[in-house]
Amino acid sequence: MSKFVIARATPHNNAQTVAEFIVEVASTFGVPKQLLTDQGTHFNNELVNTIAQLLGCHHTLSTAYHPQTNGQVERWNATMRPQLNKLTSKQPADWDKYLSAVVSAYNNGKHDTTGITPFELMFGRNPSMVFDPTKPMVQLSKPSDYLVHMRTFRAIQIQSARSNTQIQQVRMKQRYDKSRSNPRYDLNDLVLIRTPPPQRHKGAEIYQGPYRIIQLIHSNTYIVEQVHTGDQRRVHTSMLKPIFERI
Repeated sequence: MSKFVIARATPHNNAQTVAEFIVEVASTFGVPKQLLTDQGTHFNNELVNTIAQLLGCHHTLSTAYHPQTNGQVERWNATMRPQLNKLTSKQPADWDKYLSAVVSAYNNGKHDTTGITPFELMFGRNPSMVFDPTKPMVQLSKPSDYLVHMRTFRAIQIQSARSNTQIQQVRMKQRYDKSRSNPRYDLNDLVLIRTPPPQRHKGAEIYQGPYRIIQLIHSNTYIVEQVHTGDQRRVHTSMLKPIFERI
């Protein structure tokens, strides 16, 4: 909801690094109800799954080769990379020194979707920036009045952000629906799976298969089984192409 970003540069990309980061974030901000990650081995492993269980956090994996599942992270990555490239054009290896500045600028800028800065929506106040002059505090007559004021103010913020988010989601869905169809598949339907660009080689087939639909996970996510080998995969409908059997 808040779009607030927490990011850290790490020397290693492994299970222990991820587990330590999860514990640090949970200790600082509280345990999240859900942890959504991609299927990389540094996320999808016994250590991270165990840490999530100990914290009481439900760990969910996004669908492979479908970045829209974790769209907020992908959107942040698309914002972060150009900013870091500008700051480190002469010394690309120093990108980690500028990461905190980019994160701060993002969290304190008004978000297009919510209409509110991520920091303000996360903490219920505007930040005191490092180089900003000290602002006078508003004096209220009673502590209880202040508490009521803050609760009312935060409720208005959350409602405004939720309304703006819903409007933005409707607009995004309308644009998405115009550009593609969203076919539905039944159990035992035969399909082909689109080969993602990183694995595609010159002269290779664009689609692989055949696969058979064996389980519906969500309205647009399926478990498919390779007809000849029995290998199973979880895929999004956008990766599938139907096969029409001859009668």
